[in-house]
Formats: sequence, C-alpha cells, structure tokens
Amino acid sequence: NNVIIGCTRGVRLSGVLGTVANSRIFNNTILNGSGRQDGIYITAGVAGVQIYNNIFYGSSPFLRYYTTSNYSYSGNNLFYNPSSLVWNLNYTTNYTTLGAWQTATGLDANSRVADPLFLNGIGVNPDDYRFSNGSPAKGAGRNGEDLGAYTDSSMIIGYRPTNSGSTSTPDTTPPSTPTNLTATPASS
Repeated sequence: NNVIIGCTRGVRLSGVLGTVANSRIFNNTILNGSGRQDGIYITAGVAGVQIYNNIFYGSSPFLRYYTTSNYSYSGNNLFYNPSSLVWNLNYTTNYTTLGAWQTATGLDANSRVADPLFLNGIGVNPDDYRFSNGSPAKGAGRNGEDLGAYTDSSMIIGYRPTNSGSTSTPDTTPPSTPTNLTATPASS
C-alpha cells in the first residue's frame, strides 16, 4: 500500500536484464502531474504480472505496457485525469478511452474512469488521499475492498509529524519494548 506523488514513473517493472515473473502491483494510489508521467510502466521481459485495485490520478499514460501477452490480470483500477485520458501499448499506440484500451488489450474489464473524490486531491500529506463520502473507489476492489492505498479507515501511511499540521519535527520516540514474548521452534 503506497501513496506515490509526483514521480516520472509511479511504478516500473523492467525485465531488461532477465525475466521478471509473477509480480503483483496492487492497492496503490499513484498521483502524477502534467507531462509524460507514467502511472505504471512495464517493459519487455515481464511475465505473469497482475495489476489491480490501484488509483491513477493525473498520470499520462495511466498504464504503459510493452505487450499484453505477459499479463495474467489487470483490472479493478480507477483512472482519472481531468485534462486527458491515455493508455499506451508497445510505446507507440495511445488509447484515449477506457473502452478502446479494453477492446485492444482485453485488460481492465472491471476498471473505470471516475474522480476518486479524495479528501484533498492536491495535498502533500498521505492522509489527503483518503476518500470523501460517495467515492467510487469504495468497495470497488477485486474482492470488494476499497481501491488505492487506504483499504480501511484505520491505516496509517507515511510520515506523521509530532505536532499535527506541522512538518518540522518528526516523532522519533521508539516504540515500547515488547514483553511476554515466546518462541516456538518450527517443526521440520
């Protein structure tokens, strides 16, 4: 579960030096700005990848795949860019509607295009990317869970300042030492 903000590529899988097999990219919130900023970028040499339950906000393209033959699943993703919608295949072909992407690739059948309704869609704090009431990301996941990094309301992701609203002093207090621990040897 990651909140990825403002990167050239939110996630990149590359099989240039050998095959990358059976990877799963799921429950991420990927927010990119303008220009060529891929949400997820998959190169040649990747096999059996599954991409699901992610939110792509502002990426262009949302997904950049070298080929579709190496994917075992891509779906239950939410895409939103207020200025343009783009998915890319083979580094050359752009699709500007989800329907065109689905027809060409056979992927993302359970995905949709909609504003995820973040609490603060331009924030820098990971908590800004929790959902407002009525978000289409709620319950839209592969197994009925929420999409994106926050799969439940109790999750804490990222840096937490000591003084709420401040970014100057991190809380560096170590956690309490655990007590009453026991170790049981594993049977062979």
